[in-house]
Formats: sequence, C-alpha cells, structure tokens
Amino acid sequence: AFYIMVDVSGLGMTSSEFSQKIAWKRNMLQLFGYRLGETTGKYVRISYATSDENIKEGLRRIKEMVSELKK
Repeated sequence: AFYIMVDVSGLGMTSSEFSQKIAWKRNMLQLFGYRLGETTGKYVRISYATSDENIKEGLRRIKEMVSELKK
C-alpha cells in the first residue's frame, strides 16, 4: 500500500480529532498517527493506493473541510 503522513497540528487539533471530524463531515476514514507510535500523534495517514479519480475526490473533501475549519 502507499501512504502519506500529513501533519494536522496547524489546524489546532490532534490527529484523532481530525480523523473523527473528517469521518463525520466528509464520510472518509483515516488512521490517526498516534496508533503508529508516540511521535506521530499530530499526523494522519492517508492511503493513495486507489484510482486517480478517488484520490482527487478525497483531496477535494479534505480541502473543503480544512477551509471550513480555518474560518
């Protein structure tokens, strides 16, 4: 599988909080980083082992939610 780790601490929340919000608001699942070790608590792990279309849709959903959080 292919993954990218994204630091979400700049949004003022933990990876767990971000993952819960995106699951509820955008119907997406992500693994919060702290499950991968103590130093990864500010990261979410995103898989990109899917079609280009699915990746674009996922990024669109993430962008929308981040824009809402920054308001």
